[in-house]
Amino acid sequence: MIIIDMLLQEQSFTGSLCDFHLFAVTGGKERTKNQLTALLEDAGFQFEQEILTPSIPSIIVGRAK
Repeated sequence: MIIIDMLLQEQSFTGSLCDFHLFAVTGGKERTKNQLTALLEDAGFQFEQEILTPSIPSIIVGRAK
């Protein structure tokens, strides 16, 4: 599975406004790498790799267990 998303930094308020906007408009939320890893685990995937890009989003690669 490939996910392209902005990951929040652990223990940081960076991205909080974006997170609030996503929640207010779509009910969604931004996640940290640890939160996304847990979400992948719950869905039957394992976190495999995070690829940093020159822009804000990262590419997260998950593999089915």
